[in-house]
Amino acid sequence: MNLYGVILAGGGGTRLWPLSRQHQPKPLLNLLGDRSMLQGTVSRLAPLIAPERLFIAVNAAHAPEVARQIPEIPADHIVVEPVARETGPALGLAAIHLAHKDPDATLASFQADHVILKPEVLLSAVALAARAAQDGAIVTIGITPTFAATGYGYIELADIVQQEGDLCVREAVRFVEKPERETAEAYLATGDFVWNAGLFICRVQTLLDAFATHLPETYAGLMRIKEAIGTDGYVETLESVFPTLGKVSIDVGIMEKFHPLVTVPCDPGWNDVGDWDTLASLMQGDDDGNIAIGTTHLAIETKRTLVHGRDRLIATVGIEDLIIVDTPDAVLVMSRSRAQEVKKLVERLTSHH
Repeated sequence: MNLYGVILAGGGGTRLWPLSRQHQPKPLLNLLGDRSMLQGTVSRLAPLIAPERLFIAVNAAHAPEVARQIPEIPADHIVVEPVARETGPALGLAAIHLAHKDPDATLASFQADHVILKPEVLLSAVALAARAAQDGAIVTIGITPTFAATGYGYIELADIVQQEGDLCVREAVRFVEKPERETAEAYLATGDFVWNAGLFICRVQTLLDAFATHLPETYAGLMRIKEAIGTDGYVETLESVFPTLGKVSIDVGIMEKFHPLVTVPCDPGWNDVGDWDTLASLMQGDDDGNIAIGTTHLAIETKRTLVHGRDRLIATVGIEDLIIVDTPDAVLVMSRSRAQEVKKLVERLTSHH
């Protein structure tokens, strides 16, 4: 089995504004420690999938920074999207490049901006999934839920079809969109639902066949691009065809319709670091629960507050449960409980420009 990885690195991370911007999105930022989310992903996968067997799908504007951050990736494995077209076309573009290199490849798809606290669990699950994918299934990695999350999609599971040690492969019944609180609590109580983290494994030909069946227009465009790979006309073909592909997520376009779909449930300590409050929850605060990143924080009667800055002192007096982010051209101050609403801010800013 020839296992390759595809890392989708095109996400914008709008809920981490003003640090995450169009020119420097979440996957390329050092949010936890001294390396970017993308660098952490590549390093985490290395024991199972060496860097030279990885493909990275990235927006054209960010390709030079990806090449700088991950010099061990072959240059032709950085798959450039001329425009953003959601995860469906992005993954399809990476898949045709992989199929061009190795038609018998097995593909494991990852997101560039996830935190995995127990990488050995994830790699064991991916290895099992890759074996289970050889018969033509698409295998998702389902995250065992730790609380009744309303911000994640879920996958409903049925019978166990394969067991290996602590891990198993289970039939996947359906995808469920982000539920209301009561529904999420009911899912958690049954033990038959896992979070959908957008991680899946299949043979590359299985994926391309699924495009042909479920997204035929996208497939036709991808095949036009595939024919030009390695020729002088590739860039011209890519730039003329790719923007015509419809915007669709891989979940909606293929996963929700595909059969047989199976899942390997596991708990790899997964987090998608979707907003500032989530980031704060992953870090160790001082005795008052305050966290300072990249700056000096002078705190008086301040509790459970995250400050993120650069060169200058940030001082706070008499506040609790806030997020303060100081960048050269913008400052964000908000309640931690409303961290999801940063997306609304970005939408308003975008509409005013």
